[in-house]
Formats: sequence, C-alpha cells, structure tokens
Amino acid sequence: MNNQTRPGAAPRPRHIIRTALTATVLSLVISILLPLSPFVSPARAQAPVLQIEVVPNTVELSPEGEVSVLVIARNPSADTLREVQLSHFTSSGASVTVEPPSSDVLSPYGALTWNLLLSQGDEGPAEGTLYLRIDYTWSQSQGGTVPCVAHSSLAITTRELVPAEEVVEVTASAAAGTLMEHRPVTVYLTVENKSDVPLTFTQIITQAPEGVDLALPDSPEGDVLAPGEVRAVEVTVDVTKSVWSGKHLLLFEMTFDWERLGQPMTTNVVITHEVEIGVLGEAGILGVLGLSAVGVPIFLILPGYLILMTIKLLQGRVASPAEGSPFEGFLQDIQDRTKPEFYFVVITLSLPVPFLYRVVTQALGDPRNLFRGYVLSDVMRVWGGSILFGGLAYFGIVGLTEMVGNYRKRQQQQEEAKRTPAPGDDPITILHKLHEQGLGVWRDRVAVTVQGEVLKYVFLVQLKAEGQKEIWVAPPILIKWKSGTEQGLRDQVAAQLTRQGNVQELARLLKEASKLGPEVVQIDWVVKGPLNGPYKVPVEDISGVEESGSSIRPNVIADIKALPSA
Repeated sequence: MNNQTRPGAAPRPRHIIRTALTATVLSLVISILLPLSPFVSPARAQAPVLQIEVVPNTVELSPEGEVSVLVIARNPSADTLREVQLSHFTSSGASVTVEPPSSDVLSPYGALTWNLLLSQGDEGPAEGTLYLRIDYTWSQSQGGTVPCVAHSSLAITTRELVPAEEVVEVTASAAAGTLMEHRPVTVYLTVENKSDVPLTFTQIITQAPEGVDLALPDSPEGDVLAPGEVRAVEVTVDVTKSVWSGKHLLLFEMTFDWERLGQPMTTNVVITHEVEIGVLGEAGILGVLGLSAVGVPIFLILPGYLILMTIKLLQGRVASPAEGSPFEGFLQDIQDRTKPEFYFVVITLSLPVPFLYRVVTQALGDPRNLFRGYVLSDVMRVWGGSILFGGLAYFGIVGLTEMVGNYRKRQQQQEEAKRTPAPGDDPITILHKLHEQGLGVWRDRVAVTVQGEVLKYVFLVQLKAEGQKEIWVAPPILIKWKSGTEQGLRDQVAAQLTRQGNVQELARLLKEASKLGPEVVQIDWVVKGPLNGPYKVPVEDISGVEESGSSIRPNVIADIKALPSA
C-alpha cells in the first residue's frame, strides 16, 4: 500500500487538526500580549557590567606583617554608576582591612580603587578564598535606577615557614674556667649565614643572673651578613654585684631580618651558655682550711670555724679558762674536726651570721643579703668579724669563768677560814671554829714537839683527815674569875665544861662574860713554853694521844693553870 500523498490530492484529517491547533495557540498569545503593548518599549537597553581587577589575584601570607591587595572597578560604559560599595567574605582565617576610595561614584569609563590589607588572623588557617562583591546602581535614560552586582575572588595561601637553623646558626664558646669578681670572661658568639640571601642584625638581647653584667664592646646591630659569611660577636661577662656561687646560664637572643620572594622575613635565634661563677678566694680559703670536702656554702661553716680557731689560738697563750671549768672541757671536746661535735658547733655558730651581717650592714647604710649572693668584700668582712667575735667571746667567757672561779675560791677560803684555826686566834674564836668543824668541848689531848721541846697537855683543835701532813694544836684555855663575880654566870660556864657541853653555847657565855671587863674575868691561853696560842705542827711530831682529855678546864682560883681531865 502506498502512503505517499500525491500532488493535488486532498489533505488528510490529521494534518488539518494539527494546523488548527497551531492557529489557535497563536491567537491566544496575540490576545494576551496585545493589551500590554503600550508598556513595552520597542527596544530595552542593557545595564553596564563592571570590570573587576584584583592585583595580585593570589597572595601569600606570612605569620608576621600584612599584605596589600588592590581591587580596581572599571566602568566600560558611557553611563555614570552610583553607590558603588565593596563587600567581602572569606572561607579562610585571614584578617581583612578595607581602605575605601574617597567617592562612591564611578564616572563613565572611569575606575575606583580599594586597598585591602590582609594578615593572618586568630581564627584558624589563613589559606582559602576571599570573595569580593561590588554593589552599584545604574540610572536609565527613561528614568529610574537599576541595582547591579559584580563579583570576583582572591586566592589566599600561607607562606611556608623556614626553620631558623636553615637560615642562620649561632654557637657560643668561652675559655674554660670560673667566672669571678674582677676577673671577666669573654664569650664568643659565632654567627653563620646558611641562607642564600643577606641577613641583617636587627637586635641582640642578653640575659644573665643578677650581679652578672654582659657587655658588647662592638654591637653587631645594623650589620649585614652576606650569604655563607661567618662572624664572631664578642661578649664580655663580669661579676659586678653579689652573686651566688655555682653554675648559671647566660641567654642570648639574636634577631635577623631578610627577604624571601620580595617579602620581609624575621628570624629569631635563642642560645644559652653555662658558666661557673665563684667568689674570688672562696675555693682557696676552704681548701687551705681543709673544709672543701664538706660540700656546704662558705657562710654556713667559715664563721663558726674562724671563731673556734681564734679561741684555740688564744687558749693558753693570752689567757686560760679556769682549771676544771666547763668551758675548758668544751674546748677539748671540739678540737678534733673528724668528730661530728666539731661540725655541730661550727655550723651552729655560723647560722646566725647571715642575719647579723644583714642587720649590721643595713645599720651602716649598705644592706647586704648573703642569701642572694656575695662577693670577695663580703667574705673579708665576715672573716674579720668572725675573728673579732671569737676573741671577744673567748675573753668574755674566760673572764666570766675566772670571775666565777674566783668567787667560788673566795667562798671556799671563807668557809675554810671559818673552820680552820689561825695564829693569833683568841680562845672564843677557836671555840667558834670547833663548832664549824662539828667538834665539841672535849678534845683529844696530845704531847707535841715544838721547837725541840716536848709539850704535854696540848689539845687538837682541828679534825684530822686521812693523809693530812700538818694539824693545828692549842694550849688549854685559862679562865680567871675574880672574887665576887655573879655565881650564876660561873655556874652556866661550868655546866658546859663537860663531855655533853655545847661548844657554841660555851663561846656565847664567855663572850658575854668578857663584856663585864677584865676586872671581873680574864680569858686567855695557858702558856706552855713557846706555845702561847693555836699552832700548826707536823703530824709526825704528835704523840701520846689521850682521847679523854679536855681542852677547857675552869679555873675557880687564880693559880689554876689547866682544866682537869674528865
């Protein structure tokens, strides 16, 4: 069957229907647009599109400093654009500061420029994109304004940090030895430029313990170090004030400026150097004194040691403590420095010295604190003060002990004098001394040889001790009562002249009787040859001891020369 349409043949119904539908749709469109024809201009003008230029279009941020970016908006049309404003937002952590132009009007074929300052912020990585948006308005020639928008972007990257050791290397060295007052040490800082660009010394900062001074005779600040160049920086280290002995750190911080791809860079290098700090003469003093092995600070042992040595030198040369005194025993106990007692005394004497030294120097107007450090002058002052204190302490203690000893000796002598008979003692005094010795009226009667003559009826008036070589003896006491004397007093005296008599009471009665005067009573010694009172004789010259003998025999008549025995 042939489906082709022959020329001149009538159209088929399907083609007729399609043509009718097309005509109907066109009619509807024309009927809708025809009423709006008065409001549509025959030719609508197109709004001008701003041209945005970003210079540079990619920036690299460093941790320090800012990067400047120019944003230029160009007007390619003959129309004036108004209310031109730049805004931005970013996906990075960069900080953006906008410096706007002086006007917000863009003249025909003109340009406006914004200056953006970019730096690394504190809100995360700076890498990302900065999106720029410029809003403006365009005025149509028929009247009315049209708001328009233009967009652009800026890529932000982070500058890769260069390790300081790849840029510059600094080492410190010094001659071995101990840093001391008035003996400065030179430390050399060797600086090597390991980069391929020049480095500029910007700053050098030094730090040292209090009392240590760091000086740069020739400061390198401002000097330029060529690529690969090595230079030595000299630093003089000196002790100027009080400082504590031992190891200390010196710190050196050096700052260098350089450029990388036209961008300024800064590199900081910090190094330390250890020095041994001592006080001039300290080690030598401790070594000579044999105290270097103790391992304690000098002021915890030297003052006490000097005090003891001063006392030791004065002992026996200038003055000596009283024999048998506690101070003499103390000096003997601390002679041996191998014993712990020696160091106990030395350290105990040394502990108050730093406090006393601070009080004294503060009173003199120059307070010094040995706990914060010291210098040679402090050692010399403490040395002299310790010797002076030791001398004063020695003489004070010796004087005190001697005073105490002399006082005790006088007391003993007085006690001994109260007990011991002496030449010239009268009968009443001898009676008192017998009482002090604990002896009574009745005494041992002996025969004694005095000046070659044997004397009998002599009495011992001293208690004989073991090993005693001499002893005191005395003749009988003669009591002469005058006639008519009061009988009562005579009877009281006679009552004491018995074995049970009290020698102290007898002495009191005789003293009371002596007040009556020699015309009433006479009390004296019976003279026996050369013996007319108390006399000290060798023990071997005594013989014929009679324990029942009486040392006192009352005389009722004038011619009685001796007291009868019991």
